[in-house]
Amino acid sequence: MMKRLALPVLTFIVASAIPAAAVTPEVRSILNSANPDRLERIGRHLMVGADSIDAMRILVEKRAVMGLFITDHNVRRSTVAQVKAKIDALQAIRVKQGLPPLIIAADQEGGPVSRLSPPLQLTPSLATTLLPPIEQERLASAAAALAAVPKTKGRNTPPPPEPPSATDANPLPVDTEADKQARIESFAKAQAEALGAIGVNLNFSPVVDIKVALKSRNDGETMLDRRAISDNPDMVTKTAGWYCATLMSARVGCTLKHFPGLGRISNDTHRRMATLTATKEDLQIHDWVPYKGLMQKSGTITMLGHIRMPSMDENAPASFSEPIIDGLIRKDWGYDGVLITDDFSMGAVLRSPGGAGGSAIKALNAGADIVLVSWAERHLASVLTSLLYADAKGKIDQAKLAVSNARIGKVVTDLTGGAAAAAAQPARTSAKP
Repeated sequence: MMKRLALPVLTFIVASAIPAAAVTPEVRSILNSANPDRLERIGRHLMVGADSIDAMRILVEKRAVMGLFITDHNVRRSTVAQVKAKIDALQAIRVKQGLPPLIIAADQEGGPVSRLSPPLQLTPSLATTLLPPIEQERLASAAAALAAVPKTKGRNTPPPPEPPSATDANPLPVDTEADKQARIESFAKAQAEALGAIGVNLNFSPVVDIKVALKSRNDGETMLDRRAISDNPDMVTKTAGWYCATLMSARVGCTLKHFPGLGRISNDTHRRMATLTATKEDLQIHDWVPYKGLMQKSGTITMLGHIRMPSMDENAPASFSEPIIDGLIRKDWGYDGVLITDDFSMGAVLRSPGGAGGSAIKALNAGADIVLVSWAERHLASVLTSLLYADAKGKIDQAKLAVSNARIGKVVTDLTGGAAAAAAQPARTSAKP
């Protein structure tokens, strides 16, 4: 997932006079003029973010989305109760419409990616939580020492405390797997309670990309070295499994990301597409171990990264590649769970042939279930226009959409405990084109 960048506007110019609580005139015009049935049919596969939660209301009223993405600028200077009230109001609209609840997603990993903190309490990352307590204390001490140094030009950064070492008289405490599991489950329980309290029922976590030592890593906002759990695929699988199971026990879903993996990627997909040159054989026994071990778990969805694998698809990244989605994941692996794309407001998509709109068509036709657009004010018009036009011209695979509706309906049931029957039903039909 991305934090907003100062990227060129590749779809349309946002009028500066638009109030913060409204979508742009272009998006509003599309919503008002589109065939309602077609808009709802397409909307079943869109998760959208906007400048404010209030701006999302029209998207819900028009049945143009199945989920909303809530991030830092949506909760800034708000209390948990205030955010929850706004989300509850949107969910109430869905009840009146006779539609299943919205999936409300957030990027709240802990550590450097904690988009809802504040108002939610800032916590360490899963990677830090996995460390023995004595090592966590050392890292906290180092961070406190650095923070205490006056921020002057040319300051001398204090060296971090030495790692703990054992002696015959003072052996280091044993940190067992059961200890690790207890810490992760405690972390996940507290996080699930916090997310539920604010109205979120799907977290874009955990990162299951394997930490790989690269000669150089210039991945900008991705910050994988700070977010990846471990360089051990089995430990990543166990940790993510403990985490996801605990979240799901509180009806908060988890998201495995970012398939096919960012561990070997040295650049930043927020800005441009990345290329993964590892062989399928290497990925099967290393990078893909967590995915194959966890993708089928209840309440778990998988995020498709903007990562190109030339060995499978010379042109498109995983997020809209038919050989990867329909071929590898759906057919070869037999995966019938929900696939969500990484953000289509990211540079890797915006700079690809066809941009966000053309790529959204490819994603759904390839077998992805949900297209994520975090920045409605910039990129939703392109996506909506392209999908609505393609649907009208018969260029979207309706059979795949029908199967996808059922997959999404099952996840909604898992996360909300019911009201998902409507998700598996076809949208109302109309003779209007």
